[in-house]
Amino acid sequence: MEDFLYVKIFYKPVFGDEEWNLLHRQVCEYIIMWIDDNVLNHIIRETDTRALWITLEQLYARKTRNNKMFLINQLLALKYIDGTSMTDHLNNFQGIMN
Repeated sequence: MEDFLYVKIFYKPVFGDEEWNLLHRQVCEYIIMWIDDNVLNHIIRETDTRALWITLEQLYARKTRNNKMFLINQLLALKYIDGTSMTDHLNNFQGIMN
């Protein structure tokens, strides 16, 4: 994620609260686009990039029962869909396991 911020020039300090808030909002919305729907309700109201990142770290980095249950539910819900590539299915499985 940090690399993307450098590529999009979001790392530069911006002077002026309005422009700074706009950049924070743009980065937050970009990150939120890629968040799974199951996690979205935990972070949808974040408009500060740092607060959003801390929340995501707390959700994904901790090894709690809720996080483990979420992953187990994802594994149980994973089903092969006829007509799709077996490689895609195995990639989804590997993504959950990782």
